[in-house]
Amino acid sequence: MRCPGCGMPSWRVHGRYVHRLGDAPVAGSPVVIELTVRRFKCLSSRCPAVTFAEQIEGLTRPHARQTQVLRSMLASIALCLAGRPGARPAASLRIRITPG
Repeated sequence: MRCPGCGMPSWRVHGRYVHRLGDAPVAGSPVVIELTVRRFKCLSSRCPAVTFAEQIEGLTRPHARQTQVLRSMLASIALCLAGRPGARPAASLRIRITPG
């Protein structure tokens, strides 16, 4: 893995955790993807990022709780219906939305 802060390669695993991502519903059922993510230690003493988590291209982003597919679906609903009125159609598609 390469550090996103300085680009230096690192092989030193600092720890692991489970990352849960909401994804687009399948056959009307909500989908949650659970990934075991490794956290790495940056080996450069001058880098501001002491540790960093691995990311899966096209699926995960730092601090994201939803996949890009689900985010696109929600953005389309929000653009068409402007906020709170979009919660009803999202619920009928079995997409969970948290206030925030």
